[in-house]
Amino acid sequence: MCTTEQTFAWVGAIVVNVAFISIIAWGASTIWWVGFLISIVYTAILFGLARTVDKKSGWDVIAAAAAATSANNDGNMNESEESSDEGVEEVNETRNVVVAVAADPSVGGATTPSPWQRGVPRMLPGSRSVTTTSYSEPRMPVLANLLYGLFTLALGVTGYFLPMNLFSCYGGSTPSSTGHWSTDISTLPKSDVLRAWASSDQPHEWSYATFVYISNAGGGLNFTLFQGSDASGTYVQTLWLAMGGEPIHFPEIQNPSQFITTGTGWACFAGIDAMPSSNSNEQYPDAIPISKGSLVGCSNGTVVRTTDLTQYIFQGPYDFIVDDDTLWLKDYPPWSGDQTGTGTLIYSIDDYDRMEVQLQSTYSKSKSEQYETVEYSPRPLSYEDVETNDDNNYCWSKHSALAIVVSALPITLSSVLLWLKRKAPSSAITSYIGLSAAASFVYLAIVGKEHDVADFWGWWFSMSGALYLTILCDLTHCKRHIARYPLIWGVNVSALAFFVGMIFLLSIFEENMAWSWIVFNLFALIPLVIVGIGYNQVFLLVLCAVGWLMTTVKIASALAAVAAPAANVPIYFIALAISGLLIAGAGWWLNKNQDELGSVLRYHMERISISMRMFPEDDVELGEAAARDASNDMRRELTA
Repeated sequence: MCTTEQTFAWVGAIVVNVAFISIIAWGASTIWWVGFLISIVYTAILFGLARTVDKKSGWDVIAAAAAATSANNDGNMNESEESSDEGVEEVNETRNVVVAVAADPSVGGATTPSPWQRGVPRMLPGSRSVTTTSYSEPRMPVLANLLYGLFTLALGVTGYFLPMNLFSCYGGSTPSSTGHWSTDISTLPKSDVLRAWASSDQPHEWSYATFVYISNAGGGLNFTLFQGSDASGTYVQTLWLAMGGEPIHFPEIQNPSQFITTGTGWACFAGIDAMPSSNSNEQYPDAIPISKGSLVGCSNGTVVRTTDLTQYIFQGPYDFIVDDDTLWLKDYPPWSGDQTGTGTLIYSIDDYDRMEVQLQSTYSKSKSEQYETVEYSPRPLSYEDVETNDDNNYCWSKHSALAIVVSALPITLSSVLLWLKRKAPSSAITSYIGLSAAASFVYLAIVGKEHDVADFWGWWFSMSGALYLTILCDLTHCKRHIARYPLIWGVNVSALAFFVGMIFLLSIFEENMAWSWIVFNLFALIPLVIVGIGYNQVFLLVLCAVGWLMTTVKIASALAAVAAPAANVPIYFIALAISGLLIAGAGWWLNKNQDELGSVLRYHMERISISMRMFPEDDVELGEAAARDASNDMRRELTA
């Protein structure tokens, strides 16, 4: 349960950081080095406040004294056990013994020692158990912990200002050109509707029409253009054409929108080409070849014509209008190249067989320099021409290499230092963030930004989350005195990363496949249950409950898809009710058996622990002796 101090610390930290983030964003959007300087000051303030709160709390002095006291108690207990063992009757080596130790009321008041405390009793099959002492490890003040974590993240953000602004990788930073696109209304046809549309500053960017129907009473074709998805389970909206028979699918034209009729037997639309091909469809061999990017297309029911993206590349055409059989549309300025800036571009198309685009707008670099671009749109840089924007072929390689040095490494190294020197719990989270940032920059440096990073994050979060979780759980069995609170925070964040990574990796919400959900439950949820019970981590059990709820909804959806529509609500009711009862029953059963089951799981995990083999028990005695010496030195300094 959160204390008053913790609650106010969290709320205060959130409010203050929102204020600083706002001022940093304002400075970065105005002049990047202004935001960079403000971020440096903010990072220094965070570190100064963290050190001040950390030193004045004196929590580390208490920790050293507690460790020394525990070491003395352990020594006295060992002597007592050695003297009493002579008169003790031999105990069957195969008997299971559960030893309960009452917690110190002055430390936490828990009735059962936490498995993260030192000297926790366990049920050890095939061995004798002896009573050991435990003490609650003093933790860093919440405010100091939060400030250290924010300082580490701010250090990485401050460093990232440099690669983000020094290497302009196709639009990654503020455009070097500050020109403006405008349209002379007087050059447009004398139509009040058209000129009012062209001068409008608040266009309707999205068309709500998802289809258009063309009825040719003069003997032409009657057809419908519409957007829809097939049965592949990808849920991607693509273009379809129906003329009374089976609809014809155009899978290479995705997200069609802005459906509009021209009044001449043609219907036009905007879309995105996601599958370059020599022809739009086998049944329409005359369609103009298209390439990847935004496009404008038109169809008369016989052919589907699209703009040739080797000549015309749009940023995102919108706000279609037809005036005097001519299609007019608006577009955004290019985001890279020598014609970037502000304003709106206006195009027109009057020949739907040739799909030739005419640009009606002009670009001004300054008041004295103005030129007009005719019959072609300003093209953004292709991925192969990045050198024209950054004067080299390795923009993202340099960007990522610098980001690793000035952003990812500072986060990771400072987190490790805070973990080892100050035992800050938040350092376990920031360490993982730093490692993830380094991995992502390495990936970008190798494959380039044009590749989709969604697959990378799925593999990274699932694999690194599982590895990080395994390492931290193994360290809990180490004989050396390792700060337990960073391990707890690290276990929770790594479990969350693993959970999210498995969702991305298996694409359980995108792929309509039963095997992905089976794999998700077997290899994601069950391991989290085992770790959550074995190490008494409620957050991991909550993740499992959420995962089971997601699975229940998926099962109910699959059953509802094959049942009558009237049965959908009862199906969801029954599935959710049964799932809720099962989850509640599992919680009740764990409440009664978690201690015993957790002891067995920890025992088996301890047997395979690598850290226990790497660090023998002699190291514990050395660490405890060092803790006693440190405590004695502190007492002498205080008395002096």
